[in-house]
Amino acid sequence: MISTQSSVLIEKSLDEVFSFVACLDNIPRWVRGSTPRKLSEEPFGEGTLFEEASGLLGTFVVKVTHYRVNQGFQTHNLSGPLAIKTQGKLDFEAVPEGTRFRLLHRFTFPWWLRFLEPFLARKAQRESDEALRTLKKVLENHH
Repeated sequence: MISTQSSVLIEKSLDEVFSFVACLDNIPRWVRGSTPRKLSEEPFGEGTLFEEASGLLGTFVVKVTHYRVNQGFQTHNLSGPLAIKTQGKLDFEAVPEGTRFRLLHRFTFPWWLRFLEPFLARKAQRESDEALRTLKKVLENHH
């Protein structure tokens, strides 16, 4: 199992940051290579299903859980390649300077892929850090 944790301070209101992050159409603007496709009809929130293509690992069907407006939500995959399990946690906190956004990911691999964990851990952490730097730039400079 590998875990990543990234955090960023964004000088925008909690509502603005949460609304931007919780919109699937915005994800490609801050997550490189991401192409989410919504599978469920209802607005983004508790129970939303979407498909997420991860270049290296393939395509996952993901479900949103524990959705709380302006606080955060969690994700986990319902299906995906190679019996890989993914979990994500996105937390938002209002601070005097704007919004603190925390992104945590956990990946569980089948035993026969565990030899790749050190490489994948470094790659996943770099990608999370890069995504949050990009999110900060997009929201503070262009949004």
